[in-house]
Amino acid sequence: MLKNLLSGIRCVQICARQRLVMPPVRFFSPAKKQVAKAQPSPIESLVQSLKDEYTLEKEKYGGFAEGEDFIKGSGFALTDNKDTTEIKLTRNVGDKIVQITYQASEAFNDDDMPELEGEEKEQEEGKEEENENKSRAEFFISVKGKDGSGLLFTCVSENADLHIYNVTYSKDVESLLKESSASKDDSLYIGPSFDQLDEKLQNAFFDYLASLGITDKLLAYIECSSADKEQRLYMNWLQEMKSFVAGEKSKEASS
Repeated sequence: MLKNLLSGIRCVQICARQRLVMPPVRFFSPAKKQVAKAQPSPIESLVQSLKDEYTLEKEKYGGFAEGEDFIKGSGFALTDNKDTTEIKLTRNVGDKIVQITYQASEAFNDDDMPELEGEEKEQEEGKEEENENKSRAEFFISVKGKDGSGLLFTCVSENADLHIYNVTYSKDVESLLKESSASKDDSLYIGPSFDQLDEKLQNAFFDYLASLGITDKLLAYIECSSADKEQRLYMNWLQEMKSFVAGEKSKEASS
């Protein structure tokens, strides 16, 4: 009995020594064929760049709702043709028609200034805080009487601070405005440089404009709406460029 048991144990030991152990199986995914990525065409690259730029500008653009609210209560009527750079503000004051005319312009940005070195850089650094929030707009103010004659003020506003270059009288102030907007007629006397006038006379002109509704808030509106107009025109330009070039892409694909 014991002999048989020992014989069985030896048999099991022999079988255990002879058992084959299979190596672990490794599975390999089939090799992927490398496919060269097609390069976008010049048209596709341009369309994508225009699209990316528009998306970026749209994200930054916050609108100008406060300006719309202000102008409604200002007494001025707004004329803003989306297809031109010109903006007009008009109101009647007694028997006079007051009109402010200006163009879209980019907001002042210190990053656009050329890099300075040495003493110039040190001097400019001292002005950084002053210029940090600087805004600016050039414009004309025309004051027209019933017979068409009137005054034309050539002005600039910086941070709602009004500066007058000169004041011109004309029997046809509307024509003068058109000429001044296009080019200067050197043969026309436009009046002396405003800062050369007696200080008392300068202040009288400033008071006169204030009585016509030219306030600090209106000046701030002119500056902001000028920059807002530029931004809207730029975004529209990007859209029109993209639509046109994308149309060329469609023509190319169908040919």
